[in-house]
Amino acid sequence: MNKLMMLSLILLPAHMMCAGSRVIEVKNSALLEQKINGNPLVVVEFAADNCGHCKSYDKNGNGEFHQFSNETPQVTCVKATVASVDGVSRTFPGYKLNGTPSFRFFKNGQMAPYTSSGGLSKEAIKSNVASLK
Repeated sequence: MNKLMMLSLILLPAHMMCAGSRVIEVKNSALLEQKINGNPLVVVEFAADNCGHCKSYDKNGNGEFHQFSNETPQVTCVKATVASVDGVSRTFPGYKLNGTPSFRFFKNGQMAPYTSSGGLSKEAIKSNVASLK
């Protein structure tokens, strides 16, 4: 790996916006906690880069979660991503993750009792957020 490539990897932000949506992508638990505790309503999608279901659900940034994020600016939408499905529970401990994609909902930093394993429709996300209010 050349020096320029190594430097670009070091300078990459630890979180970024997903292209074409308001979804904030984070790659570590400290940034995830910061987003959850810094916003009143938060929806988190846990995903893995090597997860076929996650890729299918995401639809190149045009999936249901991205659509929800663009239509609901009062809710902070976060995608917590790891490289491998096997690493999701280790990277983001404490969220009772059994697979990806999985969703968790938060109000004022507290995780709601509802959890979901698998992709959710935009309407199901809206319904779960409405139950938090």
